[in-house]
Amino acid sequence: MFLNVEPLKDGPHNITIFTSRPNSDNQRMISRDILINRNDSFSDVPQSHWAHDDIERLHGFGIIEGRTVGSFQPDQLVTRQEFLKMLVMTAKSEAKQQSLIFTDVPTEPWSKPYIDRGSSAGLIDGEFSSGRRMFYPNRTITRLEAIAMMARTDRLSSLPQPHESIPGIEDRSTIQPWGISFVEKLFYYRWIHGYDDHTFRPDVPLTRAEAATLLTSFTHDSNFPQNEGLLGYLNSVHNGYIK
Repeated sequence: MFLNVEPLKDGPHNITIFTSRPNSDNQRMISRDILINRNDSFSDVPQSHWAHDDIERLHGFGIIEGRTVGSFQPDQLVTRQEFLKMLVMTAKSEAKQQSLIFTDVPTEPWSKPYIDRGSSAGLIDGEFSSGRRMFYPNRTITRLEAIAMMARTDRLSSLPQPHESIPGIEDRSTIQPWGISFVEKLFYYRWIHGYDDHTFRPDVPLTRAEAATLLTSFTHDSNFPQNEGLLGYLNSVHNGYIK
């Protein structure tokens, strides 16, 4: 089936289709959140860029923004507060506790509402330094820290922990003990993949392009039914038709 979406403007839309078989009163409803994007949003992320579709998709739904007008800067690094904001907007986990107080988070920064939401949902707990709970919002986030935040979301924390050790992580010994279970779980369910040399590289800082890819994979995973959470399944439409 082809659906002509040419009359629709660029941006997010919800498409609902009702189908039925001949000589039957039963109907099936298919609902999809789609993103219509006929033009590239950022001059430094052409369609040939490996993360182009992920960046365009999340940008279209208001999850990520450019660093400057028309520029995404995909190779720039992501801070802890930037990644947490994107994750909170994408995963929409429920509050489980009162938000924690971090002594290094001012009361009125742009990220305070997202830090509070992430804390109350159990996505972060910070670190203690000289008896004070710290979040280090401006510190560059590492691959391990990002995976740990993702693994604590409602949708991933509900998945059973694998019983066996996951093969193929050559640098397992470099992963901090507190993060081993998070990495193994996301590898087991194929939410993340290592590098070509079978390493995970837990301490490598995350780039903006990598963050977009992580979060897009997070919203697309087929382990979860369509329309669960904030985004459900997302589709990018560049040619005016959905197949």
